[in-house]
Amino acid sequence: MIPTISVIIPTYNGAAWIAETLDSVFRQTQVPIEIIVVDDASTDGTAESVAALAADASVPIRIIEQPVNSGSPAPTLNVGMAQATGELIAVLDQDDLFLPSKLESQARALSEHPEMSLVFSLFANYEQGTKRRGRSAAARVRHIRRRMARQNDLYLCDGPVALEEFARSINFVGGFPGFMFRRSAWLAKGGFDEHLRIAADYEFLCWLCTRGSVGFIPEIHYLRREHDTNLTRRTGVHWRLDAINVLLKYADHASTPAIPAIVRTTIHHHLWAVARRLASAGHQRSAGEVYAIVSQMVGGGWRALVQRLAIPAYVGFYRIFRQPWKIAADQADAAVRLSQAVALRLSSQ
Repeated sequence: MIPTISVIIPTYNGAAWIAETLDSVFRQTQVPIEIIVVDDASTDGTAESVAALAADASVPIRIIEQPVNSGSPAPTLNVGMAQATGELIAVLDQDDLFLPSKLESQARALSEHPEMSLVFSLFANYEQGTKRRGRSAAARVRHIRRRMARQNDLYLCDGPVALEEFARSINFVGGFPGFMFRRSAWLAKGGFDEHLRIAADYEFLCWLCTRGSVGFIPEIHYLRREHDTNLTRRTGVHWRLDAINVLLKYADHASTPAIPAIVRTTIHHHLWAVARRLASAGHQRSAGEVYAIVSQMVGGGWRALVQRLAIPAYVGFYRIFRQPWKIAADQADAAVRLSQAVALRLSSQ
C-alpha cells in the first residue's frame, strides 16, 4: 500500500500560474490526501484564486495566509510542513508542474525501500508551452547514475556517494519539486534551515544523504518553468553564496577522502560565477576582490589569466544581449566577505 502524501505549494504573487500548477496535482495517478498552499503575503490575489479553485477541487486544499512576507522559502515551507498530515512530502513551486506519474512513482519507491531517505527523478525545463530536457542536468544525472546499482526501474546508491555527487554537481535534482521525502525526516532535522535565503532545499538534500540511501527514477517527473521572475533567476548570487555555506557544512560527512577536493573545486566554480555576475551588475570593485581571492586559491598560470581577461567580455555580452544582473551593494559586500572567509578556511585544511 502506498503511504499517504501531502503536497505543499509555497507561493508569493503566483496568481498567473497557480491554477495550472494545482491542475498538475489534480491529474496525478496517485492523488495526495491534501494540498497545502502557503501564501507568503501575496499582493496579487493569489489566495483568492486558490480559494476559488478549492471550492470544486478533487483534492482537499488548505490555504495558509502569512500576514507578513518572510523573504525566503524556508520559513514558508516550515509553516506548511507543520500542518501536513501525510507520511510522504512532495513540494511544488508555484510556477512548476508535476507530470501525472510523479507522486505514484516516487511514493512507491519509498514504500518499497524503507532504507531510502529520498528519491529523485529527472526534470525538464518548460517555457512557452515547450518541454526540453536541460543538457547539463541530464549529464550530471548520468554521472551519478554510473555509481548506482539498478533494481528494476530504480537506481540506488549509498548516501555518502550521493553526497559526493551533490557536492560535485549541485543542481541536477532541480530543487524541492525533483524529490520526495518522509515527513518524519523533516521532524528529525527540526525543519528547514531558515538562515539560508535560497538554498534550503539543497541543504536538506545533503542532510538526507547522511540519513540513508538515495534512489533515482530515470523518468521526467516535473517541469521547471523558465521566465524572468523565477526565484533562481532573480537571486543567482544569493543562491551561490548559500550553496557555498552548505558545501562547507557537509564536506566532512562523506565516507571517502575525495570530498574535500570535490568541495574545493565546486566552491571555486561558484566564486568565479559570483565574480562574473558582480561585474555584470556594475560592482567592479567587489568583482575584482572576489576574483583576486579565487585566483590566489587556484594559483596563477594561463587559465587564471584567461578567466580574468574574460570578465570584460562577459560584462559586454550582458550589456548587449541580455539584461545585467541586479545585485544590491550590501549583497556585493557580503560576497567579498564570504569569499575571504572561505579562502581562510580552505587554506587551513
